[in-house]
Amino acid sequence: MRRIDPWRSAGLLTVIVATVVVLYNRSLIDDPRRHLEVLERFRRLEQTDALLKQELLLARFQLLEHYDSIVAGLGRLDADSADLLRFGRTSHWIDAPMLEAQLSSCRNAIEDQHGIVQQLVSANAVLQNSVRFLPEVITEAEMLTAHEPQVVTALAELLRAMLRYEHGRTIALEVHMAEALQALRIVDTAHLSPPATEAIDSCIRHAEIVLRYGTQVNQLMNSVLDSNTDETIALAVRAYEEHYATLALIARRYRTGLAGAALVLIVYCGTMLFQLVGTTRALRNLTRTQEERISERTARLADHTRLLETSLSELESQTRRVEEKRSELELANLQLQEAHKAAQSATRAKSEFLANMSHELRTPMTAILGFTDVLLEGASSENCKPEELNAMQTIRRNGEYLLGLLNDLLDLSKIEADKLDLEQIQCPTLDVVGSVVDLMRVRADAKGLNLVVECRTTIPETITTDPTRLKQILVNLTGNAIKFTETGTVRLALAMESTTAGGRLLIDVVDSGIGMTPEQVERLFVPFSQADSSMTRRFGGTGLGLTISRRMAQMLGGDIAVHETAPNQGSTFRLSIDPGDIANTRMIQVAPSGAGAQGSKPTKKAKITFDPLNARILLAEDGPDNQVLIRHVLKKFGAEVTVVENGQQAVEAANAAVADGQPFDLILMDMQMPVMDGYEATRNLRASGYPHPIVALTAHAMASDRERCLQAGCDEFATKPVDRQVLYSVIADQLRRPADVSG
Repeated sequence: MRRIDPWRSAGLLTVIVATVVVLYNRSLIDDPRRHLEVLERFRRLEQTDALLKQELLLARFQLLEHYDSIVAGLGRLDADSADLLRFGRTSHWIDAPMLEAQLSSCRNAIEDQHGIVQQLVSANAVLQNSVRFLPEVITEAEMLTAHEPQVVTALAELLRAMLRYEHGRTIALEVHMAEALQALRIVDTAHLSPPATEAIDSCIRHAEIVLRYGTQVNQLMNSVLDSNTDETIALAVRAYEEHYATLALIARRYRTGLAGAALVLIVYCGTMLFQLVGTTRALRNLTRTQEERISERTARLADHTRLLETSLSELESQTRRVEEKRSELELANLQLQEAHKAAQSATRAKSEFLANMSHELRTPMTAILGFTDVLLEGASSENCKPEELNAMQTIRRNGEYLLGLLNDLLDLSKIEADKLDLEQIQCPTLDVVGSVVDLMRVRADAKGLNLVVECRTTIPETITTDPTRLKQILVNLTGNAIKFTETGTVRLALAMESTTAGGRLLIDVVDSGIGMTPEQVERLFVPFSQADSSMTRRFGGTGLGLTISRRMAQMLGGDIAVHETAPNQGSTFRLSIDPGDIANTRMIQVAPSGAGAQGSKPTKKAKITFDPLNARILLAEDGPDNQVLIRHVLKKFGAEVTVVENGQQAVEAANAAVADGQPFDLILMDMQMPVMDGYEATRNLRASGYPHPIVALTAHAMASDRERCLQAGCDEFATKPVDRQVLYSVIADQLRRPADVSG
């Protein structure tokens, strides 16, 4: 036998093996499971596209609120199309350019649809924002133009069109809304206030946005629905099925050649067993292949390392930026703290200034009002000229005006500093209103006006509120009504807005006076401002009363507003407050009362008399004028008065009287005195066991001043200027109280 050349045999075997491998690869098509997976992806791609268009059709005539399902469907379309394109590039599809072109076209169509939907999301977000905000803007504009029927009608029509448009968008509704917008544009706004004009302009701008973006959203929706993604998917599916059928036919042809090549390979297999050289060469080739793979992996690892280093550098840069931001925030925080300290310092300075001004103004006012009362007590038409009596009354009236102005300034300061304390107690409704009527009846009678109280509905017998502040508000409103009314009636009308929980008590103060114009009403509640300068010259006033009353009403859970007014036709001010829990309160109804004859003569003020006190009183007061005045008042009360000029003398005189067995029945202690003030003097007396009453008499009139006096050891607190009736009541109450001799 001819010896077979091993090298030639190895070469022939290699050729045969290569032929078998080629035939085998050509006879194979994709794994059937993989084929089913591709078909499943195509089916899911078709279903996702159909569901997406179905959801868009359902939302066609509605304002979209959420895009989660649409965005999720787009994401699935994108992922499935990308996977299908990736499958093609890792299989036999590399030999099918037409199939790959169809898949790329499908992928591009889906990306185009995704872009249009993103534009739809953006445009619809702008539309949704204006749709939500427009009713609020219209409501605000209606409030600002409530007295303009033409404007209110146009705004109401626009609001109705907007609400209908929000629940279903149609071309007819868009036309209706455009007509409402055009009606609003032609409304004359030249005479309106700047806030009202700005609110109407804002309504027009938002309505234009709704119309413009509504059309844009509809066009984008049509673009999405008209996209041909379903056609491109169907074309890709048909191309894939045709290509797969072609691959199956080619594979069957190659299997025949594979059978012959396999037979030749079997013949030479025995020969190849002896060809060790071929085996060695194969091992070398395998080693070289492994080295190449290792080199490739090393290169990829180096790329990953560089990427990681880049990421670390970016992280360090971001960390530095975060540190810079933190430093900026710390600096801003320090600046805010400094500004807060400055604001607190300014508030303290303002409070100290008001307290000092209150004391400095009240001290001379005590002497002015007090000595005016002394003069008026002894004045009469027999012993005093009419012009002298009128001058004394003018001094008294202007002094009371200055004192009221000082009280208004203190109230306004406390309200602005959020330090005005309110109490919530149960009080009879008609008693509160009746006390105001009794107080104001003298002023009404002096002008010949009727002062009437009436109930328009049933009202709660009792309410839970601050009666002192409620009286203060009603006195101010009733006083204004009397001041600006020359003839006719001033009426206090009570009604309940609702008898259910949350209903408010309404008190209308109605007058038949000079009335106001809309321009005057706008300036009415501005501090230090009246309707116009002529009002100040004609009727007087600082313009603080209504401002303070309105803020107090808001603190009582309500408000004050001008309900009705017109020049020369009178005004109606409406006060509303929260009456508290009236679920179990009895409701009452009373007939109109308090009507007096028009043009009745003023009632003469009754002279106040006091029962003699028969007490020894020590007066500590450093002001010579106030010493004379208060001594005179106390002697009128029937008291024996001893006067000292400072706190040190008061302590010595009180202790000496106790040592002599004839202690003073009461000490009237001024709190601001030289040598030793009233606070220290009171503390010294209480520390030594002094048991008798000490009443603080000070020009400091704020609530904190009262607490300070009581903490120092005083039993009661009275303010300057001296109100004789109040001072008598305080002294009489303290004299009736038994002394605490245990201390």
